Amino acid sequence: MTFIPSWDDPSIDRHTLRMFARRKPAQKAGEKYVQDVITEMEENSSHYIISESIDHSRLAKTRKNYALVSNPRVLAEMNRQVKEPTRLLFYEGALFESTLNYKPKIRERCYSQSQLLIMIDVPTIDQVNKKAPIEMYAAKAGVSYIDVRSGVPSKEDLVAVGWKPVKVKCTSSYPKVQLLGHQCTRKQYTLRHIGASTITKQTGNTIRGRCAIEISKNCAPWDGPGVVVMLSRNTRGKDILIVTEDEDYAIGVMWEAICKPNQWTMHIEHLLQRLTVNPRTDPSTVGPISYADSFPYQTCDIQIPHGRTGYVYMLLSIRDTNRTYIGQGTSLLDRLDKHNKGTGATGTADPRYRPWCLVSYIGGLAYMDRSQREVMERNWKAT
Repeated sequence: MTFIPSWDDPSIDRHTLRMFARRKPAQKAGEKYVQDVITEMEENSSHYIISESIDHSRLAKTRKNYALVSNPRVLAEMNRQVKEPTRLLFYEGALFESTLNYKPKIRERCYSQSQLLIMIDVPTIDQVNKKAPIEMYAAKAGVSYIDVRSGVPSKEDLVAVGWKPVKVKCTSSYPKVQLLGHQCTRKQYTLRHIGASTITKQTGNTIRGRCAIEISKNCAPWDGPGVVVMLSRNTRGKDILIVTEDEDYAIGVMWEAICKPNQWTMHIEHLLQRLTVNPRTDPSTVGPISYADSFPYQTCDIQIPHGRTGYVYMLLSIRDTNRTYIGQGTSLLDRLDKHNKGTGATGTADPRYRPWCLVSYIGGLAYMDRSQREVMERNWKAT
């Protein structure tokens, strides 16, 4: 892992993937990436073509003709919500990801959203200005990276390892988005540069080149999984570049994020305190588990026990939250089902209070018979 002070460091080139914890900085970095590549191309006298988007808008719910977008607020909102960027840079070896699923009649020519694409033949200016289809090569399923630092592969080499030629078209003029009271449309090739992305988007990918991650007060990973993803994408640790003005601050942020508990870890810790022989806390101070507070998912996703080990439980009327019912039985699922059908007990038979939901229960009472559970039920009602 290498720390560098800024994005202007010479170790960051056009082959370096820029990663960010938040989407907005990643989008801005994508725009800067295009400009940096243009600068590098001009310095090396390399050939490239720029495809500028054609943006139109009109007032929503009107029949006015579409006009070129002139409102800067509308344009900024389009850049935020539309998948395709305002500028695409075409050059030999340029890498992109598709922004949609394309399914032509010829099955071999189809490709899917987020699929990796590489440009071998640079289109002509006339093709790009007319927004005519352009040829690219699509990676086979599961391939998310190709190393072009040592040279651009030939068409034959790509086909030999499973890549296929595809035609990339522009966005249709039909899809429109409603933004700030305007109906907007953008005509651009359905591509997006692979130069900058969020950390989350790289989950599961293996990067064999360099990647640079920003850690600053305005943009830093906030949880342990994010830190694990960003530090485990490369095959070599020295190819991970941490962009930060304060090395100690960056290390502190990563350590704090890794050690920060989440709802799931707290729930597991809660359970372990009750299952281990020597819990960390005094057993006498451990109260009942409040699933509503500690369960890491929605309360409605909590699974009701299927066992027939005996239970004493409390139900709550969904229609009248001031009305509760305490009962007992061998099967919690069977009892709840009968209560909601009106056959469980006299206290839950009235349809005005149905359905009933499970609030809490005491389980693991296989050592008790019915009379003993009824004693526990009466004691609960008396409290």
